[in-house]
Amino acid sequence: SGLVQGSWRAAGVSLPRVVGAQMSAVKRVPFSSVQPGDIVAYGDMSHNGIYIGNGKVIHAPRPGKSVEVTSLSYGFSVAGRVG
Repeated sequence: SGLVQGSWRAAGVSLPRVVGAQMSAVKRVPFSSVQPGDIVAYGDMSHNGIYIGNGKVIHAPRPGKSVEVTSLSYGFSVAGRVG
């Protein structure tokens, strides 16, 4: 959620810090319609990342671990769009 917040802040968009609040602040979109830049999250709102296209998501797995690119099928099931 910090990666998502910081990335969107760099683009001039203010988002809350925690996943659930971030997903409440954006427009929900069908998961099947994700586009690059969309925020994707686990259904339980415990983790999120940014969809970068081609079935890939950039996310920070947990504090102390490096940011990584993973598959959209890694567990993400909810999507939201800024703007």
